[in-house]
Amino acid sequence: MKKLALVLFVLFTIGISAQDVKLPNINAIHAFAGLNIPTQEAGKDQFKFDYMRLHMDLSSDNIKVQFRHDFASNKIQLANVSKSFGNFTITAGRFLDPIWWLFPAPHTMSQTAYASSINSFTVLNDGVSVQYDDVFNDKRVTGRISIFDCDGNRNISGSVDVTLSESTHLGYFFQTRGNKTGFGLMARSSFHLLLNLEGGMVSRPTTSSAPVEFYAQNQAKITDKLSIWLQGDFQADSETISTIRTMIGTAYQYSANSHLKLFYNFTDKLAVAKITFYL
Repeated sequence: MKKLALVLFVLFTIGISAQDVKLPNINAIHAFAGLNIPTQEAGKDQFKFDYMRLHMDLSSDNIKVQFRHDFASNKIQLANVSKSFGNFTITAGRFLDPIWWLFPAPHTMSQTAYASSINSFTVLNDGVSVQYDDVFNDKRVTGRISIFDCDGNRNISGSVDVTLSESTHLGYFFQTRGNKTGFGLMARSSFHLLLNLEGGMVSRPTTSSAPVEFYAQNQAKITDKLSIWLQGDFQADSETISTIRTMIGTAYQYSANSHLKLFYNFTDKLAVAKITFYL
């Protein structure tokens, strides 16, 4: 599938060159990074970059090209070509998995960690993706599905994001990984500046222990730039519920998509501090 994705990417690019010899428009160039700040004794991970990326968007008529390289891992994050056909968009190459469109990007999120239950899902796919976007009864619905290679298997991933109101979203998702399947939902709603709730559940039928994982979190917006977060991650089987992680923390947005974050993990008794940059 990686070879197929590469071939499709090349063919799309050649197609662009054949149809239009003009240089593409540069829609955006961004650089962003996330840096861990030490909160305890010296260790090899002091001031370690979680990510340090350069992103570029190019376009020509209704064809778009994305490229993103992560210097922290020295890996290509995104390299894809997309073409729109009305409400449909087809993407080939390396792209963000449909599930992760439901959650904030690392450079936009003010938490220090994603929910544990969704971390096992593939983040980047090498393959082909189709997106459908439309409005039904004043509710925007965006559906995505991809076919991709991972761990030597051909897999499928999909998600549906429903905007119920300006402050309320519902998301449904699934992904296959060989003979394993994970699926779940997330709900996000804002009732008050101090009550911005999100929760989600993931079920993995092929997992023998703790087949269900779920999370809950709340963002209390103290000011436009300062937020206090409370997060909890849990596992459940037929008899018990166990805590994976509970955290509380604060995040200050000192510039667009740039945060200072300080969280305390009660489960691991560990403080986590990070600073993110976005240019």
